[in-house]
Formats: sequence, C-alpha cells, structure tokens
Amino acid sequence: MEFTAITTQEEFDQRIGERLKRERESIENKYKDYDDLKTKNSEKDAKIGELEKQLRDAKAEHEQAIAEKDAKIKGYESDSVKTRIAREMGLSFEAIDFISGDDEEAIRKSATTFKAYVDKAKGPAPSFTPEGEGASKNKDAGYKNMLAGMKGEE
Repeated sequence: MEFTAITTQEEFDQRIGERLKRERESIENKYKDYDDLKTKNSEKDAKIGELEKQLRDAKAEHEQAIAEKDAKIKGYESDSVKTRIAREMGLSFEAIDFISGDDEEAIRKSATTFKAYVDKAKGPAPSFTPEGEGASKNKDAGYKNMLAGMKGEE
C-alpha cells in the first residue's frame, strides 16, 4: 500500500467515513439496551417509592396501635392499684370511681382524703321531721296541723 495524501475535504470524508460508521455501530451495539434499562430503572424507582409509602403507613398504624394498647394497659394498672388501695382502706368498689391519681402515691392520697370524708359522713343521720321543728315534741302535731287546714284556720 502506498501512501496518498488527502488534499480535499471530500476525499477526507470518504476515507474516514467508513471508520466512523464502524465506530458508531460499535457504540450503538454496546449501548443498545440503554433505553430498556432506563425504563426498568424508572419502574424500580416507582416501585421503591410505593413500598416506602406502604412501610411508612404500616409503621404509623403500628405506632398508633402500640399507643392505644399502652393507654389501655396504663388504665388497667391504674384501676388495679385503685382497687387494691380501696380494699386496704376498707372502701367499697363504688368508691373506686371517686379515687383519682396517676401514680400509687397520688392514688393513696386521694383514697385517704375520700375515706376521711366518708368516715365523717357516716355519723348519725340528722333528725328530720317534715312537719317542722315543733313536731318532734308533740306526736300529734301533724294531725293537728292537718285538721286546722281542713277547718280553714291557717
């Protein structure tokens, strides 16, 4: 092969054109699945986003369920402590509704206060007569008042 100098642009394009064509085909073959990979990658990103949203939702539901169960457990524990303290102090089961507090110390203080109030109220019942103050002195005062009312003497 003998060397020939290239003197025009058309001659240069003709000689290099074949090499450029082979290089383009080589690159196209190398990256021909690029569009497919790009599509698959975007589909994976969408699926990952969907799964992350489901995970966040499930986590939120789980945390809410835990909080609800913790509140129930705390209520049961509080009721248990109230019942135990009420029994220790000799209070009735109905008295448990009137005892308050968040911890054992506060519940015990509330129960002590309530017991003092209940013990004070347990004294003898006050005397009451529907006819008034003087009726307790005279047994027949009620009948006398009724007779006077019938006669129109009031």
